[in-house]
Amino acid sequence: MINSKNIRDISLWEKVFPAALVPSHIFGDNQGSTEFHEEITNRFLGKVWRDVSLNDWLCTANVITIRYYMTPKAFHYYLPSLLFYVVDEKDNYLDWALDALLPVNAKRIAKGDWWFSYVEEFSREQSLFISSYLRYFDSITSDDDGNKNLLRVAINNFWLTVPQPNVQ
Repeated sequence: MINSKNIRDISLWEKVFPAALVPSHIFGDNQGSTEFHEEITNRFLGKVWRDVSLNDWLCTANVITIRYYMTPKAFHYYLPSLLFYVVDEKDNYLDWALDALLPVNAKRIAKGDWWFSYVEEFSREQSLFISSYLRYFDSITSDDDGNKNLLRVAINNFWLTVPQPNVQ
C-alpha cells in the first residue's frame, strides 16, 4: 500500500483518514496541568488533522503527554498529521510515531481502557495503512537504529493483525 513513491501523497492519507470529522471534544479525564490543556487547545482543537503541523506536536509536549490528555478518539483523529510529517523527519521523530502506535509502558503490553478504546477507533483500512507505514519504515531503517526493535514490536504485536469488521 505505502511505498517510497506514494508515502508523501496527502490525497492517499486523506482517503484513509477522512479530515472532515474534526472532534469537538478532545480532552479525556486527565485534568493535570492547565498549561498542557491550553497548548493542546491552541494547537489542535477545531483544526482539520492535515492542518496540524509537526511544530504543533513539538511545541505542545511529547507525544506521550499529548496522548495522555486527549481522548482516544481525538488522538486517533490527529495521528495522521504526526505520521505524515515523520516521513520527512524519520531520523529525528520516528520514535514519536512509534510512541503513538504502541502501548505506553516499558514492555509495550496492551492494557488499559485508553489503549483498547484507541485501537478500536481504527478501521480495517486504517489498520492496514498503519501496518504498511510501519513496514515501509522497517525496510529503510538500519538494523543498528534504536527504533528497529520497536518497529518490529509494532508490526508483529499490534499492526500485523487487523480488526475484523463488526458483523451485525
